[in-house]
Amino acid sequence: MTGLKRELPAFDLNGLNINIKYPIELTHISHMNSMVVGHVAKVIWGVENTTEVDFGSLSKNGRCIRVRLRKTSGEVSSSALRFGLQPEQEGVATIPPEQTLEKEYIFEIPLLKAGQTLQLEATLTLGEAEVFECAEFWIYLELGKINNPSIPKVVHIESFDVRVSTIYRGFPAGFYPDVLLVANHRTTRNEFLAWDNLLKQQFGLRFFVWDISQMGHFHLTRPIPTLYSTEPTTLIKDLAGKTMIILDNQFNYGDHAIKVTARNFVLKHEWLQAIHKNDNKFYVVNPKADKNACVAALDELISTPFDALRQKRFTFERVRNFTQQHLVVKADESSKDTELPNDASVDETNV
Repeated sequence: MTGLKRELPAFDLNGLNINIKYPIELTHISHMNSMVVGHVAKVIWGVENTTEVDFGSLSKNGRCIRVRLRKTSGEVSSSALRFGLQPEQEGVATIPPEQTLEKEYIFEIPLLKAGQTLQLEATLTLGEAEVFECAEFWIYLELGKINNPSIPKVVHIESFDVRVSTIYRGFPAGFYPDVLLVANHRTTRNEFLAWDNLLKQQFGLRFFVWDISQMGHFHLTRPIPTLYSTEPTTLIKDLAGKTMIILDNQFNYGDHAIKVTARNFVLKHEWLQAIHKNDNKFYVVNPKADKNACVAALDELISTPFDALRQKRFTFERVRNFTQQHLVVKADESSKDTELPNDASVDETNV
């Protein structure tokens, strides 16, 4: 995002790369990709001093440190978004009050010692918005100029985005959908409207959405709390004889942004049970495939005996095993249901 703005003389690196580091830089931003109207989500990141020199207005060199956050794009109105640091945040000169994002949220760090990382935690609140609308945010990190330390200049920029979603809580009485649309936080508003037009307007079908990014899984037999009964429900119960359309685009999941698709969340024995015993039909939509092959019916599952793949279940749990190994999700070794980590969030909606 920032450039050197000067030429480097020719020299031989012997095949090595130049590693240009910022004197101070932003760390990874932990946030929730998918939010429901009325929810409050945590946004956690840090500012790291990568040098052996102190920075900040209180440091010897007096070079100020400023952080700015603003909404840069997306359909969600800036007035529907509220952002603010936690009231107990340390290391900040003055904590600005929570505000809407019609203007930038700005604060200063008076002192960041050599090698220090200041952890920052804020909350993002989503007001009125339409499902699958998006908001993109940029965080600017600024450092005072060498010859004018009180004048900040951008040295690092990081971004993150949030997609408006919905939570599945069962069906109200009298509502019997024909189709389940399995989406994620990379499903755009225009894509959703296109599916709405196709299924409802052209085919006359009723459908509902299962957002993997919001729900955290795509298990057909896992109990789900419902608003319409004292007993939990399951997808396989609610969807007997129905069709499932799975949007199989790639998206990031969890704090560490693992790249996954919807099929990474599938337990194949559940699909086999759904096809053979629950009369379900599955269609997988691959947006990158040729237009004649972008929709695939799972014929290979229909023709496979239900018990044949039990021995191979391990290969269809690769994301969960990857998470356990690489993200150090601690669980009993005998557990068969290790999960991907949830995004950092605070759910303050009564459901």
